[in-house]
Amino acid sequence: MRVVYTGDVRSEQNADRDAAYRYIERIAPKDARRNEPLSRHTTLGVGGPADLWIKPRTVGAALDVLSFCQRESVPHMALGRGSNVLVSDSGWRGAVVNLSRCFRRYRPVAGGVTCGAGLSLPRLVRRLAGDGFSGLEWAGGIPGTVGGAVVVNAGAHGAEMSGVVKRIVAMVEGERRLLGKETIAFSYRAAEAPGIVLEVEFELNEAVPELAREKIEHLMSVRERTQPLSKRTAGCIFKNPPGDSAGRIIDSLGLKGVVAGAARVSELHANFIVNEDDATAADVFSLIRRVKERVRGETGVQLELEVELIGDFAQ
Repeated sequence: MRVVYTGDVRSEQNADRDAAYRYIERIAPKDARRNEPLSRHTTLGVGGPADLWIKPRTVGAALDVLSFCQRESVPHMALGRGSNVLVSDSGWRGAVVNLSRCFRRYRPVAGGVTCGAGLSLPRLVRRLAGDGFSGLEWAGGIPGTVGGAVVVNAGAHGAEMSGVVKRIVAMVEGERRLLGKETIAFSYRAAEAPGIVLEVEFELNEAVPELAREKIEHLMSVRERTQPLSKRTAGCIFKNPPGDSAGRIIDSLGLKGVVAGAARVSELHANFIVNEDDATAADVFSLIRRVKERVRGETGVQLELEVELIGDFAQ
């Protein structure tokens, strides 16, 4: 049965927003939850509730939800494994869509592979190695999804997503569109991709599986020695300034181990903030501001955030 929506959610009235959420719940009745704590869905483990959390089981339901949100101007965003974000304690007033159930398809194509935006990036990297593809080994330790990695132009070991993305499929203005790489404005740790990324085609090279696996293991061992991978973190907090390392600068000022509430600057890598116990987003944001102010005051360097702030934060 086709669900028909008869409300108008273009205004900011709560009744209109609630009508939109009820409509979405009818599209995916078993896959939507109201007031879902985003702390359950972020690698840092902090964040208040989203108005509506949706994890569709089918591609059709996901497309219907995203198309509806875009056509009717319902505030919405896609959230994968929840790395590289800091969600405020007050949460986020909108619908959060997770594509990890339905957009996980993996398909070899000429010169590479096409895969769903909800596929785990570390899992993809290992599968590529086993299938004899090279070009993404450097991403084996990045704890995100394919779609999220493209949107932030994730990178490591001197490589980044912009070097391997060929084209994407995205939901734009309520419609699925195939977009070439030239339509995405890639920059350092950012990519202005129109709409919500659904699928990605990667351009890759052939590789001997054993050699690709060895490269992954080597790069992972480097990350394990230098980053707090076993802790709850959001990944790197700040972008590296030109010609320097944010971690090196923070470390040089003796800020490793500095705490705010239950949040701590990692003693292993100074560009990570660790949730030691039950840290709040306010704890983490307080520590971010403290580090930024200290770095600016003593070095003149203005650090820029790599993590995305979601919700309201007192600036």
